[in-house]
Amino acid sequence: MYRRKNKSVIFSRAFSATLKLYLQKTSLHGFKYLLGKSDRTLLERVFWCFVQIIALYCTLEFVTFSWWQFTNDPIVTTSQSVDVSIQNVRFPGVSICDLNQISRVKAEKYAADLALKSNTSYEEVFKMVKLLGKLSDFDSSVLANHQLLEIQSFLAIFDDSSLGRFDPYQTLKMLSPSCEDLISDCSWNGVQYDCNDLFNNERTMAGFCCTFNYIPLKRNQHLSNFTTKIIKLNNYRFLTSIGGGLKKGLSVKINHNTSDYFYTLFSSSGAIVDIFNPSDFPDMVSGNLQQRLVPIGVEMYVKLSATLIYAAEEVRKYPIQKRKCVFPEESKTLFGDYSTHSDCLLNCRLKSMIALCECIPLMFANTFTGDDVPQCSFQDLPCLFKYQHKWERYYPFDYNGDDMEAEKQDSLVCLHCVPNCRGISYTVRTDSDELFGESDKPLNQSLLHVYFDVQNVVAFEHDVVYYWFDIVSNFGGMFSLTIGLSLISVVELVYFFSVKLYKACAERYLKTFPQKFS
Repeated sequence: MYRRKNKSVIFSRAFSATLKLYLQKTSLHGFKYLLGKSDRTLLERVFWCFVQIIALYCTLEFVTFSWWQFTNDPIVTTSQSVDVSIQNVRFPGVSICDLNQISRVKAEKYAADLALKSNTSYEEVFKMVKLLGKLSDFDSSVLANHQLLEIQSFLAIFDDSSLGRFDPYQTLKMLSPSCEDLISDCSWNGVQYDCNDLFNNERTMAGFCCTFNYIPLKRNQHLSNFTTKIIKLNNYRFLTSIGGGLKKGLSVKINHNTSDYFYTLFSSSGAIVDIFNPSDFPDMVSGNLQQRLVPIGVEMYVKLSATLIYAAEEVRKYPIQKRKCVFPEESKTLFGDYSTHSDCLLNCRLKSMIALCECIPLMFANTFTGDDVPQCSFQDLPCLFKYQHKWERYYPFDYNGDDMEAEKQDSLVCLHCVPNCRGISYTVRTDSDELFGESDKPLNQSLLHVYFDVQNVVAFEHDVVYYWFDIVSNFGGMFSLTIGLSLISVVELVYFFSVKLYKACAERYLKTFPQKFS
């Protein structure tokens, strides 16, 4: 019992001696003033103790705040010092769409064929054919439900030319104006091409359009179903411009046949040009598309610029909720394992359409590959019309307030769809001049030029605010500034309270129990 008590006293005295020695020798700021000396009063020691407590408190507050700020917003977006040449930037997808959705000549022939098959009057069938345009704009207000069912039943019986059944997608594609009639005199990068080698006839939100540089890489269908001859010659890679300027882009003559107008998108004439990300479905609602009207008798110049967004690999280590962006391979949709923000929003909209109306609208029929969901037809128009406005707006994914419940009910909630960490966005500016023929009358044509009017584009990069060595440097600098803490200080602390403390204990133990070692 006596020996255990002595050991405790020995350790206590050795620790006290080691602590005094440490305070005398340490490189930490001001700690030596905590020791009592003949020329140092108690008040001075209390003052220095107070200073050390304040310094340590301020340091810990700074470190805690910095760490909280870093963990809550660890990503920063900065402009890269060197711009990117447009020769290394993919040219956007371009769609040219006739405002006329259905060709009058084709509609008349189609109505005549159906009238002959059904033994129904041509005039009655012709009215039905015009109603096919409602499958694009979802307008069911002009017809009662029983009339819609009658039209659906009629077409299901007598329109069996394509697949042995009524197929809205194929029927409207057959009735739409052809690209051969709509466009001519096509050139790309200053070289004249057959327009069929540059353009495909694809369905978009604006109807069946002549599309250029559209490569839906995430779709499950084979690429050859979508791409044109020039894309195949380019090994299925996105086309790029050879430089900036009018002659180094896409130029097309648009032929407007107003006498063939039958069902137009709105009360106007001309064509629509869409500029969009070439890997995404051309969709205005999801935000990846810019649209311009090309009136008859004008030469339109569509001037492009682009903004590139990159992301450092270090960003991938942080959760999506922190970085607020996703990499393509992290988002899986109906379109495949690799998808963009636009794909995700479109995927969310399609799922809502399937859930609410149990069908897929014809504009997405060639995009969605699910075999279990039928195309929307006339009997589905009331449902499509009911929810049309809901599908045209998205609830903001990053809004956390509770004062938009009404808007939330009347919009699509796709909170899992966040922006891409890497991508490209296009900026569009347009100018136009009037075209005149030899008699100084406007021509029934338009000229369209789509090109980059800059040689380089701006690039931004998502990166982490601090790498690990930045964190060590910042925190180490603050500790060093306030209390003089460094790696040497840590070594000192370990050295004094291990080696020095052990030696002090051993010396006192030898003095207290000399007989044990004699």
